[in-house]
Amino acid sequence: MGCWWHEPIKKVEGWGDMSLKWKHELWGMRTRNEMMEEQKQSRGALLVYGAGGHGHVVAETAKLAGYQVLGFVDDEAKVGDEMSLPLFSLNDERVKDAAIIVGVGHNLARRRLTEDLIKSGRRVVNVVHPDACLSESVRLGQGVFVGAMAVVNCGAFLDDGAIVNSSSIVEHHCVVGMYSHVGPGAAMGGEVKVGKCAMIGLGARVLPRVKVGAYATVGGGAVVVKNVNESLTVVGVPAEVMRQSSAV
Repeated sequence: MGCWWHEPIKKVEGWGDMSLKWKHELWGMRTRNEMMEEQKQSRGALLVYGAGGHGHVVAETAKLAGYQVLGFVDDEAKVGDEMSLPLFSLNDERVKDAAIIVGVGHNLARRRLTEDLIKSGRRVVNVVHPDACLSESVRLGQGVFVGAMAVVNCGAFLDDGAIVNSSSIVEHHCVVGMYSHVGPGAAMGGEVKVGKCAMIGLGARVLPRVKVGAYATVGGGAVVVKNVNESLTVVGVPAEVMRQSSAV
């Protein structure tokens, strides 16, 4: 699927340190085609950090995408907990060369774990379900997860650690900020910009060109018709402010 896309603004006011890293030659972002080719060719060993519900979804998706999923890493899991795959330590010699993705739904925890892994030199990869539909011009950071039946249209950018969950829609030229989460069945109109560590709840709708600030939460089923400032929680139809939380 080919698509024209325009030159975007490089910095979005009020998004903290989030920059728009669109230019492939300047920023090293991979296109959908490059990433899918890497995924097909790798067929390599993969660990999923996080053995909870989302981690199991990521592990199953990674298998379908062609990875050899060795098991989970989870500091809080205990031997004997019900898991579909073995549990490893990051220092285990058997898995020291395996690639890794963080399969934790909580945005701040996913950010901390992913950044620690990158700093330690581990290879953090993306996992995209084979039944997801991504335009050729989509750009992805590191540690991105895209679930089954998700649609990501032309010119969109999914930053590091972003989750675009099952059956969600990210329309043309949207930005999903680093460690943000677009929940199952949520839909974003064209040119929506979501700041880092924000949450778009299950089944929510965000109208075109709306900005959702860093650390903000859009409640499940909400319809967002105007900009949402940093750290706010909005709910309802149309969405209204419920509370403000402190940014971390």
